[in-house]
Amino acid sequence: MKKGGLIVLVLAGLLYAGETPAVKLGGFIQAVGYAGIADTAASVTDQFVLRRARLDVRINSGGTLEGRIHGDLACSAPLLDAYLKVKLHPAFAVTFGKFKHPLSQERAQSVPSLMFNDFSYTAQIAPNRDLGIRVSGDFANRTFFYQAAILNGAQDGSSASGDASDHKEAAGRLSWKPFANSGHTGLKSFTLGFGASYGLQTDEAPGSVCTPVRTKVFAYHAAAKGDGPVLRYSPQIAWYGGKITLIGEYVVADHHVSLNGAQETDLRNRAGSLSLAWAIGGGARKVSGFSPVHALDISCGDWGGLELVARIHGFFADAETFPLYASALSSVSRVITAEGGLAWYAADNTCLKLIYTASHFKGGAPDGDRSPERALTLTGNLTF
Repeated sequence: MKKGGLIVLVLAGLLYAGETPAVKLGGFIQAVGYAGIADTAASVTDQFVLRRARLDVRINSGGTLEGRIHGDLACSAPLLDAYLKVKLHPAFAVTFGKFKHPLSQERAQSVPSLMFNDFSYTAQIAPNRDLGIRVSGDFANRTFFYQAAILNGAQDGSSASGDASDHKEAAGRLSWKPFANSGHTGLKSFTLGFGASYGLQTDEAPGSVCTPVRTKVFAYHAAAKGDGPVLRYSPQIAWYGGKITLIGEYVVADHHVSLNGAQETDLRNRAGSLSLAWAIGGGARKVSGFSPVHALDISCGDWGGLELVARIHGFFADAETFPLYASALSSVSRVITAEGGLAWYAADNTCLKLIYTASHFKGGAPDGDRSPERALTLTGNLTF
């Protein structure tokens, strides 16, 4: 379906509801500065980047129909979301259009709510957005939450805007909050989840992997194509304890890959991440993001909120990938990245983050292992 057709569908569906819809306009701007530390290999480009510049139109009609048109002016594919959602019951809603793929817990988070300026390696082997139809809801007194979708099928780390074959992908995620209705206030948000997807690819280019400072460290040969079954699954955990937040995810992606239509094999790539945040003053973190108790107001002695963040995440390529499907001279077989830093929230919608990043590699260089990569990133976020 063309982008214009999706937008018309969303608007027509909402107007058909017979009442004037409520319209909410929002946006998000993110600027990032990258600076390498002891970068003798010159792997990090010292630069300032307008990472995201998004406009978000949300439309609600009577509480039953919802629509969204969401775009990014800093992106080569500017249309992110365009869908119509019909809420028939808390346990059953139907969404049609372009939306986030349900597999990954991390991908489900909005970018402004992230601890860091970008997603971890798990999101790079999980699809981003796709087109299709989805059912979702909650049951058992909001203890279980589910999503199930039929989609065109998107590559690892990317979004789909159409389809090259008749094959479709089935995807879903189930989340369980075992203490949602207990008396343990600090455990109410504790969540266990599991996502999975299965589909068939036909002569599609596989994805690549980049470090948090945008250095590409893994890519398949140009002649390597995804051509066959694709199975992904992901166990997940999350806990928002107010002052302490813990989020973890592990993703496995099995692809059938061919080379020039002759050589073929099944490859399994894996990625994992564990993030920890500690609100050290003036606020707390929820699913929707960090909220300071008081916004910056120097005259009243209010300085917003501070949060310490840390993350370790890694990507592990299948050993059978090399050297036939990717070059060990330029692509790593393993990367593990540790990150830590401080985030200052001047208000709910404004923050600055200073993050130190250190990545260590296995392979990826003519003489063996790629040199470690260390960098500082300064990120400014504004949501409106």
